[in-house]
Amino acid sequence: MDHRALFHHLHPGFFDRDYIKALPENETYAEMILPLKGFSPDQREIPVPEGVAFGPYEGSLTALLEAVRQVEEAWAPIYQKGGRVYCAMDGGKIASFCLIEDMGTFEGLRI
Repeated sequence: MDHRALFHHLHPGFFDRDYIKALPENETYAEMILPLKGFSPDQREIPVPEGVAFGPYEGSLTALLEAVRQVEEAWAPIYQKGGRVYCAMDGGKIASFCLIEDMGTFEGLRI
């Protein structure tokens, strides 16, 4: 799969935006894509420490926003009540989080 074409399909003109061009080099980030096709079921299992669980977030929006703000204040408005969020929970506390969105399809694959 051409991942550059996928990104440009999902976000046309993204790199042409002035505020993106003006980002300092120390504030750039890379996202990861992991195609699961071809993995056997046992390869999809990742060992995790005892007490850590993964799944859809079902806690309060207040607790989620507190965790988000500890990472990046500017992300807080993105997380809204009713949004689909997937979390790693460690002993009942949010250890990691991400939004789950339906971004359509690309080359026949659901994104």
